[in-house]
Amino acid sequence: MKIVLIIQKPQARGAELFAAQLGQGLEDNGHQVMLISLFPGNFDLPFSGKHIRLNRNSSYRLWDWSGWKLIQQEVKFWNADLVLAMAGDTLKYMVMSKVVFGWKAKSVFYNGSLVSNYIHSSIIRNYNSFLFRKLDAVISVSQASAHDLDQLFPSLPTQYVIPVGIEMVERKRRDSSTIDLIHIGGFTFEKNHEGLLRIFSKILQQFPDIRLISFGAGPLDQETKQKAIDMGIADSIDWRGVVEKPFEKIENKAVLLLPSLIEGYPAVIVEAFLNKIPVVAYDVGGVGELVVHEKTGWLVPKNEEDAFLEKVIEVLNLTSAKLQSILKEANRFAVQNCLLPETVLKYEGTLNEIISPKRKSSLQILQLITQKQRRGAEIFAAQLSERLEEMGHEIRMVSVFEGDGELPFSKEVVCLGGKREYRFWDWKAWKKLNDLIRDFNPDIVQANASDCLKYAAFSKKIWGWDNPLIFRNANQMSLFLNHPIQRGLNNWWIGSVNGVASVSEICRNDFGELFPHKQPILLPIGIEPLDIQEKRKDNFSLPLPKRFLLFAGGLVPEKDPLGLLEIFHSILDPNLSLIFIGSGILENSLRERINSLGLQERVKIFDTQKNIFPILVNAEALLLPSKIEGLPAIVLEAMFCKIPVVAYGVGGIPEVVINGETGWCINPGDQKSFAYAVAEVVYQDPESKDKILENAFLMVQENFTLEKVSPQFEAYYRSILDS
Repeated sequence: MKIVLIIQKPQARGAELFAAQLGQGLEDNGHQVMLISLFPGNFDLPFSGKHIRLNRNSSYRLWDWSGWKLIQQEVKFWNADLVLAMAGDTLKYMVMSKVVFGWKAKSVFYNGSLVSNYIHSSIIRNYNSFLFRKLDAVISVSQASAHDLDQLFPSLPTQYVIPVGIEMVERKRRDSSTIDLIHIGGFTFEKNHEGLLRIFSKILQQFPDIRLISFGAGPLDQETKQKAIDMGIADSIDWRGVVEKPFEKIENKAVLLLPSLIEGYPAVIVEAFLNKIPVVAYDVGGVGELVVHEKTGWLVPKNEEDAFLEKVIEVLNLTSAKLQSILKEANRFAVQNCLLPETVLKYEGTLNEIISPKRKSSLQILQLITQKQRRGAEIFAAQLSERLEEMGHEIRMVSVFEGDGELPFSKEVVCLGGKREYRFWDWKAWKKLNDLIRDFNPDIVQANASDCLKYAAFSKKIWGWDNPLIFRNANQMSLFLNHPIQRGLNNWWIGSVNGVASVSEICRNDFGELFPHKQPILLPIGIEPLDIQEKRKDNFSLPLPKRFLLFAGGLVPEKDPLGLLEIFHSILDPNLSLIFIGSGILENSLRERINSLGLQERVKIFDTQKNIFPILVNAEALLLPSKIEGLPAIVLEAMFCKIPVVAYGVGGIPEVVINGETGWCINPGDQKSFAYAVAEVVYQDPESKDKILENAFLMVQENFTLEKVSPQFEAYYRSILDS
């Protein structure tokens, strides 16, 4: 795509910063982007592409024929497919340029606020109605912004909602007990500095040594500073002005105050979430879609200054445990919903749809798995495929190697007949995959593990099919690539891939560092609640003890079953047993160690079960002593069943097992603390334990079901096709 982004001027304001980052992301994804700024400005925006500075006089914004003509010339010279206007004045310039000079590119408006707050007369309303009727589409930053626009102009063009995304950059904090109050925003009436000063003056009465740090500039700059002097509070305020990356300049612990009167979907809140800084804000615009009261922050009704003051003081006096719980939830929300790479992909798909609205309603997808086996990667691929079939898509599942495990997929799984010992030279299997792809002609090929990536990459490079290939990254690959030859081979295979979907944030960051040219998107796994509810009712025939701890997984070094046995041996409770469900190369060693410790009566090993849930729901706890993990489905399934989870904090586990909040997360290798946590789970008072189990259940229900995850995969597939 060839895209023109129009901004007001180069300045450190949310709309302009996001436009620059969006433009850079689209450029990095292979599109051509030109930035046009209307008015003079000297801020260095984070965009390395072509930037045209028109330097128009803002006094003539309603009747700037020369400015409109310059935009037409650039759009025509660039042969743009689409022009995106990033604020109110840019909307005027874009539409009037198109109406007067007649260029053909699609015109789209980025709606980053509540437009109704700026409509004060029928003349302004009618003028804006005229502008909006000339658009091909609107992209609103929040549901509140979209609803506001719908109410204002019922006959709008197609409207999309895409929240802002920001880069994952955390500030460096000092180890300080000092807490500063922070405000970031332009000195305009919307940001309500006058109200901020009144609130701060009352905070000083209770916390006389506290400091307010203000970042920003604007037309009300001098007036605001004079009011602070008149109120006698200026000595307690640090005016920092416009600063690039202000969160990196915050030295101490902090609380972000946002008493704005008008907002869209403030990126500054997202940045605070990512930096684990508490937020107190007025409930305006899309703020309530970010700040859920006492879950991700503190939300106050607009203009209720006493209530705002009360919440700030509450935060300043809050216990560390309660504060950390809210900060972790806010951070998790931001990571899952507001990071720039995912936002760029959403824009990519949406802009492509606006330019070329005809697209297939259903997709053909080939899911490549290692083998038919009761392993997490294969089970999730099968469940996802079944869901995608229900959504109207056609799925074919293909396994690389033979296997006899039963998977939850209603159609046949075709096997390539691959040989593990020939995986680097398996021409026959590579050719068979090529033949299947040529016959089915899928829109997407998804490789669901490292062996699948090898086979797909070899097949694609040798036999030349060009269907988009997605790699589902479910581990920290750096832990397996210990030699330059390994890294080189994997880099070569990754070169065949069109997209990468990582199962957890740590896997995504790890992959991005290994292969900077192929940045992944975060797409977590999901569970099937109805399936779990049905299966947990089944009877089980295993001779299980009355009270037992459960390990469910491969008996392989990465899962460390031998380490778990040593941990269990240190728990001196003769009435407590340990059950291993699984098989693998360590099974004989595990049995020998059980015998040598004299634990034959208390520790049992059973083979992999077709239905684990009747066993899981009767366990005292699920134990995961793994050394390497991605994001194990069994953890989410246990949480959904309200079974305690004790696990080492490896891979993506700490992203869901939050110690003391949703489970018991232990530093990797700390067997003593693991044993202590198991004892705590078994003997803890029910009320404390039930609260943790309820938190875990709600987290899974809200974020990790196939109902939520499957549409995310569908959207990702479409974004790959659109690009």
